[in-house]
Amino acid sequence: MTLKKVFTKPKSIYAILLLGVFTFLFLGAEYMYVNMLSLTAGEEKTVIAQNYALGVSAVGFFLYPLLYRAMKKRGQIAVLTFLAFAATVCIFLIQKHISYLSTMLVGMALFLFLGLLGSVIHCLFFYLAADRDLRLILLLIDMRHKPSKDDLQMIEFLVEAELPFLIVLTKADKLNKTERAKRMEAFQTEIPYFSQIHIIPFSAVTREGVEDVQAVLEEIAADSEDSEPEDDASAQ
Repeated sequence: MTLKKVFTKPKSIYAILLLGVFTFLFLGAEYMYVNMLSLTAGEEKTVIAQNYALGVSAVGFFLYPLLYRAMKKRGQIAVLTFLAFAATVCIFLIQKHISYLSTMLVGMALFLFLGLLGSVIHCLFFYLAADRDLRLILLLIDMRHKPSKDDLQMIEFLVEAELPFLIVLTKADKLNKTERAKRMEAFQTEIPYFSQIHIIPFSAVTREGVEDVQAVLEEIAADSEDSEPEDDASAQ
C-alpha cells in the first residue's frame, strides 16, 4: 500500500486531525502559561518555570503507558475524564495568576496532565494511522489454568479494536475428561465474551484441534486471495 493511500484513509485523516488539535491546545496552553507568569515575575524566572513545566509534561508522557497496564477500561475512561476536568481547572487558576509560585505550581500540574493526555493521543495516532492488514489473530491460553491478567487485557483490547481473533486452548491432552469439563465450564465466566468467541481446544501431542485451526487458516487465506484482484483493480 502506497504512502498516499495510507494517509488518505478515513482513520488516518482522523488521526492526523486529532494530533493536530492536541498540538494546537498544548502550544496554546504553553503560551498562556508563559504570558501569565511574565505578569508576576521577570524573564529569568519565567524561563525557568517554563522549563520545569515542559519537563513535567515529558514525565506525564512516559507515565501513561505504566498507568494503562494497571487500569481496566472503566478506569481509563475515568482517568481521561479527570484529566480533562483537572486541566480545565488549572487553566482557570493560571489565568488568575495570583502569585508567581501558585501560577508555577498549577502550571506544572497542568502540563503533567497534558503530558498524560498527549501520550494517549499519540498512542491513538499510531494505532489509527498504522497500515495493518490483520486477517486473524490466534490467542494461546493454557487450558489447565485460568486466563492470566495479560490474557484478559488482550481479549479486551481485541474486542474493543474489533480485530478478528480466535482462542486456542493449549495443553488439552494434560486434562482428563472430568478436569476438562470443569475448565470449560470455568472459562465461561473467566473469559469475557466467551459465547461470542471462537474457541478451539488444542494439543500438539494428540493433534486435537490441528485440523480445526488449519481449516480456519485456509478459509482466511482463501478469502484473502479472492480480495486481492479487487484491490489491484481499484488501485489501477
